[in-house]
Amino acid sequence: MYKKLSRLVFCLVVVQTSLKLWAITPGDYRISALQEASNKNYPKAIDLLKKQIADDSSLTEAYLRLADFYSYNKSLQQGVTFFQKAGQQNPENPHTYLGLAQLYHHTKDAQNTFKNCKLALTKGSTSPYLVDLLVKSALQLKKTNELAKILRATQKHAAQKHLYDLGYAIWRHEVKNHKKAKSTILDYLDKRKDFYGHKVLGDIEQTASNFQESNRNYRSALKLSKDISQHSSIEIFKSLAANFQALGKPDSADFYFREGLELAQKTAARKEQLEISQAAALFYRHLRMYQKMADACHEAIQVALAINELDYLPELYHDLGYAYEKMTDSERALKYYSLTLKKTEGARNSSLTSKTFLAIGRIYLNLSDPDQAFEYFNQSLEIAKKAGHSNIQYLALLKIADIHKFREEISAAKSAYRKVLRYAQRTQQHSLTETCFIKLSDLYLQPSNVVLKSATYYLNMADALAHQTFQLQFAANHRWMQGKIALQENEIETAEADFLEAIQLGKEAGSYMSVIAGQAGLIRTYLAAGIPEYAKAYSDSVLISLNNFLDYCLEENSSEFFDLLEDVFIPAITAYSNVGDLSKIYETNEQYKAMIHDIA
Repeated sequence: MYKKLSRLVFCLVVVQTSLKLWAITPGDYRISALQEASNKNYPKAIDLLKKQIADDSSLTEAYLRLADFYSYNKSLQQGVTFFQKAGQQNPENPHTYLGLAQLYHHTKDAQNTFKNCKLALTKGSTSPYLVDLLVKSALQLKKTNELAKILRATQKHAAQKHLYDLGYAIWRHEVKNHKKAKSTILDYLDKRKDFYGHKVLGDIEQTASNFQESNRNYRSALKLSKDISQHSSIEIFKSLAANFQALGKPDSADFYFREGLELAQKTAARKEQLEISQAAALFYRHLRMYQKMADACHEAIQVALAINELDYLPELYHDLGYAYEKMTDSERALKYYSLTLKKTEGARNSSLTSKTFLAIGRIYLNLSDPDQAFEYFNQSLEIAKKAGHSNIQYLALLKIADIHKFREEISAAKSAYRKVLRYAQRTQQHSLTETCFIKLSDLYLQPSNVVLKSATYYLNMADALAHQTFQLQFAANHRWMQGKIALQENEIETAEADFLEAIQLGKEAGSYMSVIAGQAGLIRTYLAAGIPEYAKAYSDSVLISLNNFLDYCLEENSSEFFDLLEDVFIPAITAYSNVGDLSKIYETNEQYKAMIHDIA
């Protein structure tokens, strides 16, 4: 409790300190400008910041925000004209060139961003943010020789000397030379303790997965209020959230995401709001909090459309479709997946396109439309194959194999499963390998293709893999499959023991689907043994479990090879028929229809 309170107080102090940078003084229009911009009244915000610059042309932050608001207002040419005129009127003011660099950065014009960063430095700018823009635009343009020359030139001027180490630290971090980057930024921090130095060191430590040390530096950055801007604080909150997520502390991560979003909304930091919303959506996906994921995607999409950052939309539409798919809202999932395809039209080789076709196929399969699903899986397969996206290619092939199995096209299913198996073994994807072994084992238990020797062979392979790779969470599924094989051999007692063990192992592993599979296996076992009362009792139990835990079951890997209709509902209805319980037959049929509707 004390730690949570301390963290809350710390963050409130950070936000309050950040806001002091924009404290209202006579003739200071910045707070009013932010208020107008937060209400999307960008023309008014632009006018207020122009007045601010006319009164005091030394405020770096005012130029950066002015560039932002011109971009958000979609009046880029007006912004370019303003900064160019300001530069002509006061050619020695470096901030006008920084404003132009920021404006061109919004348009993804690396050439003009680099050019104006260079001009700002020659006019004496000491902005660390400028150096960040300079380095990243130079690397994008592959102008490393010129970048080195520009950074060396900063050493000739006392006020700019610190930018040399900062620039090289950012450069080395960007090209993944993290050891030298860390050494360089530590040299920088030996000479001066400032916000940007600690931020860059926090970024380097984050990349090295030293999350606690990264957090320490991010917090040090936030405490150095004299250097901090509100927009930079938002980036720190986002980075802290990512660190706490990696540390397995979702409550802390959620806290920092919300702090960052709130500050972004209050200060009209639209680009930062977009980026932190997108990051939050992926965070909520990891937690399986799909409504929150959808909310974050909607916010990010709204901002992306408002500020013309259209490159973000395909991924956001796909993520939103995924959230609705997981919430079993097929109509909205298909809507946003379709929007993804529209936005990626012309990029038929993109992994996102093939992933989206795969997702749409999954939905049609859940809607009991295997023919439509088959078409989408094939499109996903072809696009992924041409583009060399092997993982998507074989995931699509796995689904195609499932449909072949459903159609009782055993030879085609076997061929497809084996291709996926070879890929999974080659790339050492143990979970996918396990799935293929189980699917092949189950394929040899199909009524039209019972080959017990082959079914046992693949099950033994799955068991051996689980022990070799210490993935013992699969043991429950293996016992369930062993029970199915025992039933085919009419070994009732062995089947009973296997299914009971599957239930116990499922409970130990926290796998709802494994427990339900074991219970469903016992229904078949007691039907085969001629004990209808026991079969009915387990039917009651499994249907209650399924009703309570369906959402969790659908999340589990076990659902890949466990057919709810064939393995649960048909045996349950048979059990109720054998004891003449017509009301239970009706109830079970209605539960199945409701479940299919919910999944759809």
